[in-house]
Amino acid sequence: MSNNACKIVSLIVFIFIFSVLPVNVAEPAQTVFGNSGLVFIPTDEVAPFHTAKFGFSYIDSSRRLSEIGFGDSSHAGHFSFGFFPNMDAGLSVFEDASGETQFAAHTKIVLLPQLGDTQVSVTAGVWDAFGDHDFSPYVVVGKRIDIASRDGSFSGMELSLNLGYGGGVYGGGVFAGAGLKVPGGFEVMFDTAKDFANGGIAYRRGPFYAGTSFIDFEDALIFGGFEWGLE
Repeated sequence: MSNNACKIVSLIVFIFIFSVLPVNVAEPAQTVFGNSGLVFIPTDEVAPFHTAKFGFSYIDSSRRLSEIGFGDSSHAGHFSFGFFPNMDAGLSVFEDASGETQFAAHTKIVLLPQLGDTQVSVTAGVWDAFGDHDFSPYVVVGKRIDIASRDGSFSGMELSLNLGYGGGVYGGGVFAGAGLKVPGGFEVMFDTAKDFANGGIAYRRGPFYAGTSFIDFEDALIFGGFEWGLE
């Protein structure tokens, strides 16, 4: 798939997302690296307890991702499982156009969940735990804000704000991002890390999710997947 074709598919995803009927508030999206979060950065969201999450992603001709060690084009498969209510772990497998394959194990634990409107969450994790690509530990402070409607009732919209620090693919520095979840099953996302500025949108219907991300608002990545609860 050419880069232009990838962008056309991304546009179709955008149109589809904004034309569907409201169904629910979106669950965690899937980052470029396969763990749950925004576009590039992780958040305090984890795979639901006792739930397996299977996903894929595809990007063609990404100059920006090739700068951090990924191939010029890449497709990947992702798996995560909620082992505990505040902890998940998984594995991502990346293959570039040359056929080179890289594995990245990842895990995340919410050390301090947000318990009230005035509190924040603290989450720690690691992407590529065994260093096949780039060992990347991180810590994230998150804040979720329920947005009220004009009459003061819950509007079904949730704003998440995230500020963290990470090594490896996260650049050995500060990263930040925000996501807006709305009734209709979709989330609009923006984040920045390692001199990247990214945007994206994700949509969920039942156990299925799909979306598109723009790396540095330059390269289009398509992702999707589904969840399977064991209970």
